[in-house]
Amino acid sequence: MNSIKECDFVLKNISSYIDKDLDKTCCEKIKKHLEKCKDCNREYNDIKKILDLCKNSFVKMEKKDKEKMYKNIDKLLKKE
Repeated sequence: MNSIKECDFVLKNISSYIDKDLDKTCCEKIKKHLEKCKDCNREYNDIKKILDLCKNSFVKMEKKDKEKMYKNIDKLLKKE
């Protein structure tokens, strides 16, 4: 049985784990948890699929569309 604390830790850090922005100890902890927790593993796989789709879509975008997207992101960041 997985503890809620373990799942919370994994879900809070899943993006950093995917981006490889965590230290080796945290990565190992998350990796082991994902091997045994179906719910967290499903979440991990869903996020990976979404990121892969976004990356592939971005590569296929025309330059003008990329520039427009960057401008929109910049506007959103300036609002915060």
